[in-house]
Amino acid sequence: MNVELILQWNQGQPELQGMYYAAVKYGEAAGIFEFVTWDGNQWNLDNPGEVIAFIDLGSLKNQLNVQWPNTPPQPISGDLNQWEEV
Repeated sequence: MNVELILQWNQGQPELQGMYYAAVKYGEAAGIFEFVTWDGNQWNLDNPGEVIAFIDLGSLKNQLNVQWPNTPPQPISGDLNQWEEV
């Protein structure tokens, strides 16, 4: 299933230090989306590139509206009477 997301990107530099989801441009025809830290002065990139837009992780989560996965309850095995609180 393909889903198109249109994020509310920020440009320039973040006001706060921390982790951001960023669009990083590498040259004229290449780029990638990745998680990058901002130390207050510069982006800490693994490879030299240019951050052209970013979004903080809280805003990313809120814009995606990600639901926590439903996990089926795990069956309990054994005799519960044999356990005691320590």
